[in-house]
Amino acid sequence: MLPFSRLWSTVNVKTATPIYTIIGVGVFSIIINLLSGGFVTNVLSVLNVSLYLTYGSTCIAVLIGHWRGIIPEAAPGYFSLGRWLFPVTATCVAFSIAVIVFMVGPSSSHIVLLYAVAFEAIGAIWYLVAVRGRLRRGQAGPGLALQAEAEEEAVTGA
Repeated sequence: MLPFSRLWSTVNVKTATPIYTIIGVGVFSIIINLLSGGFVTNVLSVLNVSLYLTYGSTCIAVLIGHWRGIIPEAAPGYFSLGRWLFPVTATCVAFSIAVIVFMVGPSSSHIVLLYAVAFEAIGAIWYLVAVRGRLRRGQAGPGLALQAEAEEEAVTGA
């Protein structure tokens, strides 16, 4: 669902690697390093904040799923938190919030908060403009893969 996602998801048959993605990440990294002057430090700080935002958001999604009763039970023989799911996950959310506050709290890190908000805003705008409609129309997302799989089974008779 990213711009040029077909290009980024292409895997070379011979090497079994996503060559375009590797080149793209390398070029992007070189550009960021050339633009440096404190910029790299801010980007790395934003990356850390984003990682904890992602971790905390995932934990919040688990809590919502738990409250709605849609978290499936683990298959027999597999690990499950059971009744500890809520307290452990709630602790993880609190930990994520604390880490983010400590990362952006000092006045020297306020620029990191601005960068993080800007990156999150860009992501939200991308979702609203380009992704949400495609998801609703079934042109992107997991439903698309499931639909393609069902069509292939119908054709092959499997």
